Amino acid sequence: IQWTIIIFMFLAATNFSLHYLFIAKRKFEYYKDEEFYYYFWVMIIFSILFFINIVNFSDYKINLTSVRHSIFTTVSLLTTSGFTITDYENWPTFSNMLVFILLFLGGSSGSTTGGMKIIRTIVISRYLFCEIRRLIHPKGIFNISINKKVIDDDVIKSTLGFYLFYIFIFILSALILSTTGLDFITSLTAAASAIGNIGPGLGSIGPSENWGHLTDMAKWVTSFCMLLGRLEIFTIMVLFSRSFWK
Repeated sequence: IQWTIIIFMFLAATNFSLHYLFIAKRKFEYYKDEEFYYYFWVMIIFSILFFINIVNFSDYKINLTSVRHSIFTTVSLLTTSGFTITDYENWPTFSNMLVFILLFLGGSSGSTTGGMKIIRTIVISRYLFCEIRRLIHPKGIFNISINKKVIDDDVIKSTLGFYLFYIFIFILSALILSTTGLDFITSLTAAASAIGNIGPGLGSIGPSENWGHLTDMAKWVTSFCMLLGRLEIFTIMVLFSRSFWK
């Protein structure tokens, strides 16, 4: 059952247009899509890192159970599905750091996943590399392309704006949550988990815990963050703009 859930979590966080091309058009375009390529390898790399860390620094042994727990945890967090089969909070510190990173990434665009989405991370990372190259070659012309298509500057700016807005809201909500009596780890992961629509985090909202003990203030903040994350931030924030109502 758990292997079946892993498969469908992975498929649900894959761009649905690729599924459509495969089912309706009989075109297997997965390997041609850069976002799917990175999405697949992020899943593989994090699963391997989890596996190596838990078999060397915890009670896990080298067997199929360790592999399954590593892959399930990676796919669940990456796809923002919210399922857990083990208390990963008891895993080594390095694994907990990997969990924290996965609270932000998300799966593919055009899928059921939350988080930032892999495609945005690709665009931002390539933009940073281009800026470094421009420093070395000020007169050079460097384009950012994905799937052999050049990305417009307006798209890059909006993606960068979304990324910065996402981080700003995460920091602000974490600060507010810390004033409600939550500890440092819980405040950070609760903010990241809420805006990414993930579910479990670390600390007192770990996989073996729930969110019921949060204060009313913390629940209002995290509820608002969940709406922001699910509706891609700008859809909600534009409602607070005076010019929008005019």
